[in-house]
Amino acid sequence: MINHSMLRSLHSAVSCRSSQVARRGYATEPVPERKVAILGAAGGIGQPLSLLMKLNPLVSSLSLYDIGGTPGVAADVSHINTRSQVVGYQGEEQLGKALEGADVVIIPAGVPRKPGMTRDDLFNINAGIVKSLAAAIAKCSPHALVNMISNPVNSTVPIAAEVFKKAGTYDEKRLFGVTTLDVVRAKTFYAGKAKVPVAEVNVPVVGGHAGITILPLFSQATPQANLDDDVIQALTKRTQDGGTEVVEAKAGKGSATLSMAYAGALFADACLKGLNGVPDVVECSFVQSNVTELPFFASKVRLGRNGVEEVFGLGALSDYEKQGLENLKAELKSSIEKGIKFANQNVHIILNGIDDTKFVHDPELGMQFRRKYGLPGNVSLVMGVAGRMVQDKGHPLLFEAFSVISKRFPGVFLLVAGSGPWERRYAELGSNVKVLGALEPSELSGFYNALDVFVNPTLRPQGLDLTLIEAMHCGKPLIAPNYPSIVGNVIVNEDYGHTFSPNLESLIHSLEAAIRDGPKILHKKGMACKELASSMFTATKMALAYERFFLCMKDTRYCQYPLPHDC
Repeated sequence: MINHSMLRSLHSAVSCRSSQVARRGYATEPVPERKVAILGAAGGIGQPLSLLMKLNPLVSSLSLYDIGGTPGVAADVSHINTRSQVVGYQGEEQLGKALEGADVVIIPAGVPRKPGMTRDDLFNINAGIVKSLAAAIAKCSPHALVNMISNPVNSTVPIAAEVFKKAGTYDEKRLFGVTTLDVVRAKTFYAGKAKVPVAEVNVPVVGGHAGITILPLFSQATPQANLDDDVIQALTKRTQDGGTEVVEAKAGKGSATLSMAYAGALFADACLKGLNGVPDVVECSFVQSNVTELPFFASKVRLGRNGVEEVFGLGALSDYEKQGLENLKAELKSSIEKGIKFANQNVHIILNGIDDTKFVHDPELGMQFRRKYGLPGNVSLVMGVAGRMVQDKGHPLLFEAFSVISKRFPGVFLLVAGSGPWERRYAELGSNVKVLGALEPSELSGFYNALDVFVNPTLRPQGLDLTLIEAMHCGKPLIAPNYPSIVGNVIVNEDYGHTFSPNLESLIHSLEAAIRDGPKILHKKGMACKELASSMFTATKMALAYERFFLCMKDTRYCQYPLPHDC
């Protein structure tokens, strides 16, 4: 049980900023009403960030939005006995409501970089997400301070700026790229080498928020320590590679979600204090800037009632830092230009959808299907695969993987629906496999409902696969490759299933993970899939998106999302 002194400590921890400003006692002073909206609140960063913002006494209203899973996060966080009222919003129809009246909007939405993903993969997913969210902010909360966490920040901040410019709402003082994690890391690493208390350390970090564009200015660190040049270079390299360090420590199963949530909460707290008139609130942030020839640059900024009150110069740099500054410019310039170019492309993203009246969650229909095709009554788990039985759909891979699984877990059964060369090969796996052949469309819902988990082993990167959507509407969790289109839109985290790299070892690992989940947890994940599919992937929504696209061709008023009546 958390006692009052512990709770005060949590409040104090969240309210402390990395800059050295006067602390205030919030228990006795009147605090303005402030609404904070978190877009991407159900994700790996969003959930701990939601917790930390709930603990912040400056927040009176906390609005949590995501494409799925938000009601549970909101219910959980809302039970914490702090000041703010919490409301969860889910699906694009509720985005406008989530943003209404927000003073600060924090955007951790998107996907982290995962093993096998290039920077271009990450950009292509998150850029589209940020562009649509920025358009909604421009319409529904144009005066909010926008804290951009979604990576790559070096590109997503310029994307948001361009969207706001098109909407006529751009205020360079109110758009921030959150680079606080770089500061947090630099302070932590420096304190360890300098043998000083980390709470007393301050290290400005300038440039951008990726790789060599991150430039910690250890020559300006306080308190000063006499560190050798090779130590400073090692500290710089570790700060730049901090994200990779965490991904590797998590063996590719996650990224720096907790430390990023903490850093995001620190910067949001600083923004709130600035809005409330607290003097001398200074943080590092990636903003529109004249500090260098680049249009955006991270440096120290003073925050106030209007957002950025002052952008500080770089100060005196060591020779090593001067060289680092020159080295980062080309890459940062390229990232900024890439974001601007993307924002100005006339691109419309229309998600696939299926008839959700034909694919429904119906456990009894699934049991009827099992009986019709003679599945044993004592199976512990039923997996299924559907589609053309050809090599590039990944069937050789699934064949090899299930041959291992069936020996390790004799109670696991595989249903195979579809026709093609590999149809006959699956029969070689024995009594744990039932090959159904091509099913009639009217049988597909029964097939999906007969499963505990649906597997798509495709070896070919593709768009939004219809079999995945059909299974989701029937309430089934998924196992699928970690291609950007899948992790960016469907299996966005393990609440919806498991992903694998397209190789045998990784697929076996994911199949075993689903088996360890067991039917109860898989059912819970299946219900989350159904909820996500209903909010995103329906034929009705797809038709409306096409309608808007054709109207946009005729009248540009329809080209911006959301429409005036969407807020």
